[in-house]
Amino acid sequence: MIKELDNFINSHLSNLEKRQREILTERFGFKDGEKKTLQAIGDIFGITRERVRQIENQGMEKLKIQPVREQIGKLIEPLKQHLASAGGLKRDDLFIQDAKGLTVAENWPKFFDNKLRFIFLINNEPKFSEASDNLYDFWYLDEKTKTEALKRIKEFFGFCQKSGPEKIIDRKIHLARFQDLMDINYLSLSKNFNINVFGDFGLSSWPEINPRVVSDKAYLVLKKNNRPLHFRDISQKINDLKFDHKEAHPQTVHNELIRDNRFVLVGRGIYGLREQGYEPGTAREVLVRILKKHGPLDAQKIIQLVQKERFLRENTIFLNLQNKRCFEKLPDNRYTLIREA
Repeated sequence: MIKELDNFINSHLSNLEKRQREILTERFGFKDGEKKTLQAIGDIFGITRERVRQIENQGMEKLKIQPVREQIGKLIEPLKQHLASAGGLKRDDLFIQDAKGLTVAENWPKFFDNKLRFIFLINNEPKFSEASDNLYDFWYLDEKTKTEALKRIKEFFGFCQKSGPEKIIDRKIHLARFQDLMDINYLSLSKNFNINVFGDFGLSSWPEINPRVVSDKAYLVLKKNNRPLHFRDISQKINDLKFDHKEAHPQTVHNELIRDNRFVLVGRGIYGLREQGYEPGTAREVLVRILKKHGPLDAQKIIQLVQKERFLRENTIFLNLQNKRCFEKLPDNRYTLIREA
């Protein structure tokens, strides 16, 4: 197929008028791999973009004659069979990748991807659906398959919206339905679904899936580590994970954590998540909260409970217990609360 593809395109382009051949060559990136816009081509030839479109359409129509399409049909039959086995449709980049796998060659022709898309468009089979705000480019065999795919995508999107991140990401309630959809490649067509750097599936609009700001990236880092971290370590992990091209600076991370109530300062520069049981407050306020909840406790039990919430040294805890306005040491060496701080 590799050799036939190049020969086919070269042969049939040579039958076109010079301007048609030149414009199709630029439009599909046969010259340098770059598919140029109508405006860019118009600037090259000194004509309007509408005139470029007309010449492109004229050239394509000349190529769409029955004998040419019959040749293409024989050429791409294995790819159509593969598309049928995948459920009748597939996202453009994934389909082209599969096509390469089905046509292994030591010496690929230049710009193979562009040439393959070109002959698909001439043949009008498989059919092409151009990207939109919610969908990627994709190829499909018939309108019935396309309609069913879009219907199922819409239903699944509504299901995820209604369920929310906690049920989808943490409890993974979608898995029973998700596997069937993945088998026929429906979800990969939609820009509304994505997988984050930790492998979690969800809606692209969720910050847990597509974190855009530093505080959301820090939240994911702490949640996945399941323990408090110093803000410098959080910054480093954000950069190591490469959520995007933006670099996280330690001071910026620190500033964001301070003003976001999802995070709790549990030690010097160390932050934990409120949802993981950490609560804000000074060392004295933590002691008050613990004694109010548990009643009188001995020193070791107090230390144990405090250190679940704070990275505090034992001496710091003992020093705070000496505050006689708040705490009293009982005859049995337990500490109790005199009044709330």
